[in-house]
Amino acid sequence: PTPASQPSAGRGRPKGWKPGMSYTSLRGPSSAVKPVRQAKPKTLPPGHAKRRGRPPKAPSPLPWQVYQSLEKSFAAFLCEWGSCKAELHNLDTLRRHISVVHCRKRPFVCHWDKCTEEVPTRVFADQPSLQTHIEKAHLIPFSWHVGDGPQNNSSRGQRPEDEEIPDYLKDEHGNQVTPSVRDQEVEDFVTWKNNRQKLKDLLVRMNENLPSEESDS
Repeated sequence: PTPASQPSAGRGRPKGWKPGMSYTSLRGPSSAVKPVRQAKPKTLPPGHAKRRGRPPKAPSPLPWQVYQSLEKSFAAFLCEWGSCKAELHNLDTLRRHISVVHCRKRPFVCHWDKCTEEVPTRVFADQPSLQTHIEKAHLIPFSWHVGDGPQNNSSRGQRPEDEEIPDYLKDEHGNQVTPSVRDQEVEDFVTWKNNRQKLKDLLVRMNENLPSEESDS
């Protein structure tokens, strides 16, 4: 036979095959199948049991750790009085620091930054005069550059002094008290149903008493 008529290798039933026999047993071990690689067992240190599943996540950082990792964006209010190295968080605190720490010493001389270089040295008559000079000559220009800083004296949630207290917050003598539900009667279902029906009837009557569009025209 010609080469074209010869069957190709690997096609058809293997030699010696009979019904009921498997092809694998006749073909023998295949050279194309790679041997399975055995995984090496991991050795654990003594006293450590093997844990199943994914490894645990790292614990979340504490709030103070998160705060320390952030870049501080607020400006420190430095005291420029002589060799003072105080750092305050806003302008109002800096103003009180100067008044309490520096402005109570006699003679009343301003030692803020370059004020000490003036010749002759300017001596103020009293403490209010020195504080007025510091406010106008130093603190106001200082606030133009850094602002007033964060404020912690907010009155949010407080009632204005001129607002009148409602009657339900007063007792029979007119004194302000905290309302209590201790002696309040609980409405049962029948009473609630009757009151609801009364409200519906009242709304119907109100609609009936409204002027009609024809009467308006």
